[in-house]
Amino acid sequence: MSSKVQFLRDYVAEDLANLCVAHDFYHIDRVDHLAGFLAEKEWIQNLDVVHGGALCHEFFDEKFFSQKELIVRSQTLPVLLEKFWFTHEEIAAILFIAHNVWYGKSLERNETFQMNPELAVVEDADRLESIWAIAIARTFTYGGKKSRAIYDPYELPGLPTDQQSYHNSSFSSIHHFYEKLLLLKDLLHTDSAREIAKTRHEFMELFLKQFYLEWNLEDLNV
Repeated sequence: MSSKVQFLRDYVAEDLANLCVAHDFYHIDRVDHLAGFLAEKEWIQNLDVVHGGALCHEFFDEKFFSQKELIVRSQTLPVLLEKFWFTHEEIAAILFIAHNVWYGKSLERNETFQMNPELAVVEDADRLESIWAIAIARTFTYGGKKSRAIYDPYELPGLPTDQQSYHNSSFSSIHHFYEKLLLLKDLLHTDSAREIAKTRHEFMELFLKQFYLEWNLEDLNV
């Protein structure tokens, strides 16, 4: 790890220390390690951009910051990156990742959006964080924070179509599997991520199968 990435890592760990535990620095750290792993598998050269983008991927999350705070943060981050000796080209690339990596934002992309390899592996890493056992824990943790039901068998299913509808969703935590988590394996960009996602996706399907058995008391041996 380069010294500038380490400086950024230390800053992010402190800056985002009080973020919701489903999006805390443990999550950011896992995304960073996953992104680095995918970057090496995909032969991506500029690892400082990959790690910088991964470490900053929660920096502008509208779920946690007001518009006023986001303006300040958008002014602060470039200055910090320059202070940590990132080049101007690297700063531009990291900001591009940080502003475009979240799932809600991706719903609004059109054919003119230009994906690049660095964003691809960071986005894949963040999405892999939503496809496995820890993703299940994160889903119910965030659902509890937002006072969402664990499951509502009577809610009408729906899918978000843009960033606003995604952020405003009030469906149960179980519904979140269908509006996002189970869709992710088909939205990955790299072969390396798709291979990892296979087993993780199957685990979530097994969890849901068991959940419905227990919810309906169909697992009782009577």
